[in-house]
Amino acid sequence: MIAVILLGIAAFLVLAGGLAAFIIMLVKKVKWWGSCLVLVGVLGLTGLLVSAAVGFWVYEKSGDKIDSAKDFFGELEDFQEEAEEAMKEAEKVSDELDKVNTNTSTNTNTSSDKSESTTKDADYYKDQGMIENTDYSFLITVGEDKAKKITQKETVPLEGVTAAYLYCHQTTDNSYGSSECPTGTVEIFRISVYTVSQWNEVKDSPFAGTSMGQDGGYYFIFSHPNGLMPSDVSISGEFYSGVITSIDFAD
Repeated sequence: MIAVILLGIAAFLVLAGGLAAFIIMLVKKVKWWGSCLVLVGVLGLTGLLVSAAVGFWVYEKSGDKIDSAKDFFGELEDFQEEAEEAMKEAEKVSDELDKVNTNTSTNTNTSSDKSESTTKDADYYKDQGMIENTDYSFLITVGEDKAKKITQKETVPLEGVTAAYLYCHQTTDNSYGSSECPTGTVEIFRISVYTVSQWNEVKDSPFAGTSMGQDGGYYFIFSHPNGLMPSDVSISGEFYSGVITSIDFAD
């Protein structure tokens, strides 16, 4: 811009000086062709200076535009790089969310499986041929057919016994009815629960029954009534032995 101003000033001075010289030559009556020659030279030089000034001005303006364009494209490239980085971060976040959703789905399924396994009811165990005692958390196996015909019933324990459970089998022979078992059933065995001290007091008695095992500070004792059973109740010594050894305590 300084060069443009200087050239403009020079052109003005040359033009002003040339015009003054032309006027002086006219006043002094110098030959007309000499005056015209001076005027043409002055105008030509002025034109060159003006052209140079205009050229520098255009050049500087073009340079500003080029620099602006370069800056614009530079900013555009920076924006594009930032956009690519943002897309990469978004993809990472999406992948993490997918992993979280997958883990959540897996955990939900696992929780559902655990929930199903912890909500098994008496019918479930009977379908497996077992009977569950929820008071002392144990299972006994009697066979699928027997499990559906046997009812577990808590009864009032004898003195020196902590708890007692009757196992009453369905029968159509009412002559074998029991005052403790429900109507239409007959007692086929019972499981009594003793503390350690209670069991130590009676364990040597011939009427004490058979120990099935101990858990949580209790002994679980198996006994069964003597005598015949109804004809529709098939019970054997092998069955009793299987029940005694089948007891399974929950962890």
